[in-house]
Formats: sequence, structure tokens, C-alpha cells
Amino acid sequence: MNRYLCAGLQARLERVGVDWTSSSEALVLSNLSYGPEEIIESYYNFPIPIERGLYGALDLQVINDPGYNRDRGAVLVPGLRLHLEF
Repeated sequence: MNRYLCAGLQARLERVGVDWTSSSEALVLSNLSYGPEEIIESYYNFPIPIERGLYGALDLQVINDPGYNRDRGAVLVPGLRLHLEF
């Protein structure tokens, strides 16, 4: 079963948002401690004043039980996105 929740706030061209995803669809291939994988993502979009139509986003994901394995614990994944409109 998959569950998904997304919330955001936009003011002009800047956006702030939070996403949450949970999935319990795992293939049982060995004797791992299986559990649902949960992802919480937070991002902030902002215009980059170098070029019109260029935007960036700072992103941080927290993944609980990555790969459906409870023994792995949580993982932090930072990110940077670029978006160009032309």
C-alpha cells in the first residue's frame, strides 16, 4: 500500500513545501528486517537573479528504513535543483 501527502505555500515565485511518502510494497528476498519505507521531503524554491526564468531549489529528504530495511535506520539526502524556462 502506498500513501502520499504534499503541502506547499507559494508567495510570488518562491515556494516552500513538504512531501511525505510511505510504501510497504517490498519484495521478500532474504532474512532482512523488512518494514515500510517512509520519505519526508522539504524544499524551498527561489529565483536566481542571473538570468530571467532561472530558478533553484534547496531540498532535504529524510528516508526512514531505506530499501524497506529496518536495520539501516534513517538517511539524510540533501539536494539542489535548477530549473530553466525559455
